[in-house]
Amino acid sequence: MNTRPPQNTSVWDLRMDGVRLLLVAGCAFLVSARAGAAEAVAYSVVLTGACQFQMIMGWDNCQNKATFTMFKSGKYVFEFIDKNKNGYQFTGMKDRQIDNTSLYSNIDTIETTMDGKKVVDPQSMGGCTTKITPSGEKFVYIDCAVTNSKRSVFKFRFSDITDVQRTIMQ
Repeated sequence: MNTRPPQNTSVWDLRMDGVRLLLVAGCAFLVSARAGAAEAVAYSVVLTGACQFQMIMGWDNCQNKATFTMFKSGKYVFEFIDKNKNGYQFTGMKDRQIDNTSLYSNIDTIETTMDGKKVVDPQSMGGCTTKITPSGEKFVYIDCAVTNSKRSVFKFRFSDITDVQRTIMQ
């Protein structure tokens, strides 16, 4: 198996592939467990840090773990949990590199679980920006701003990241 990158692959491409890998590795395990492993997980990343969210007005704290999962199909999920244990999953399939330290992930679906009731809104729009250090070794923050079909805005900011747990699936 050839482990060298293709001749035309830049350091930038390799770094952003690494960012995608880091993000997805943390989320895959948790999301696959929740989704009943309906889709094949490529990798997941579980991050520990400071979480804040805003839905109507004002910011509030949320739980200190966030998860990013990448599926083999190309779909990805960002997952956050508020202080009342309500779950928010932002799902998409298209991302783009903003610069060598930022990745923007388009979001088209929000799945919320509040008080045990699950609601899926496949007509959402927005995105999540993931920022890493210039060396590509550490996460700086994840910012998500997504609007559902009823024009409610969900904002999550995950920063002060202290731990990153990566899981790569076979």
